[in-house]
Amino acid sequence: MTADIIRLPVAESTSETLRADFLAGLTPSTAKVYRRHLGRLSVFLDHRPLESITRRELEAWCRSLQAEGLSGSTVKLALASVRSFLTFAMYEGVVDRNVAKAVRLHIENKESPRRPLSPEQIRMMFLACGDDLRGLRDRAMLALGAVQALRVSEIKEVCIEDFGEQGGHRTLDVRGKGRKHCTVPVAAQTYEAMMAWATAAGITSGPVMIGIDRSGKIHHGTAMCTQTLHVRVAALGKRAGIERAVFPHLLRHSAVTTFLDHGGSLRHASSLARHANISTTQIYDGHRRSLNNPAVHVLGSAFVPDTDG
Repeated sequence: MTADIIRLPVAESTSETLRADFLAGLTPSTAKVYRRHLGRLSVFLDHRPLESITRRELEAWCRSLQAEGLSGSTVKLALASVRSFLTFAMYEGVVDRNVAKAVRLHIENKESPRRPLSPEQIRMMFLACGDDLRGLRDRAMLALGAVQALRVSEIKEVCIEDFGEQGGHRTLDVRGKGRKHCTVPVAAQTYEAMMAWATAAGITSGPVMIGIDRSGKIHHGTAMCTQTLHVRVAALGKRAGIERAVFPHLLRHSAVTTFLDHGGSLRHASSLARHANISTTQIYDGHRRSLNNPAVHVLGSAFVPDTDG
């Protein structure tokens, strides 16, 4: 059985309107849930048309959802939303088969992968970064995720122009969830890692998390895709000897919980994570935006090994 979808000739605008037409035919509550899951899939595919997905890609997406800590029932619901969408696409003549029906979904009952990494494990990930260009980029990427507690979408959006200084603090303008912008303090370790990578890569403008092809050529101006960020973080986790799945959001989760474990206040932890509601931060405590927030500086000292001497 081939995993590829055979696509039929359709108007160019079909891919742009298909999802909207599909959601418009659902009840408001179902549309809200399906829109969220299809949005997740769109990010995973780096915004490629959803109807172009293959069975293997869909299975990889389901595994990534499990790795992020989503429950088995939530993963099944996410798959059901895609299955329903592709059925609609079949009736619209966009695809001639529903590859979601052939997905082999394996839900394991095991300890939640949301359990945070220890400071030692993250330090080992930093030490696993090489000294070449990819190593410098990996170190900067880890600093953004583990020290600054950025979401993977926020890491992709960081540009060199976003770094600045205010009131004696190194700062970073973050393009957050829901298109919210905020200015956050930057740990010395984050800034040093970022500038080392930017200098070596010759980045003077635009995204800092950019691609490097197999020949070593740097693709300036083009941010790494979400899948590549997941792959790089997972590879560093394996190289560090961590015997479970490591993914970008786990770095953020570990940042918040480690700060709280080091005696940080819930208010500062909520500011670090940029949660709209402090009750969300309390979830991390169970397992306002101020430049004087010490969170990133505590995490920089806890996670990043000293390379001097």
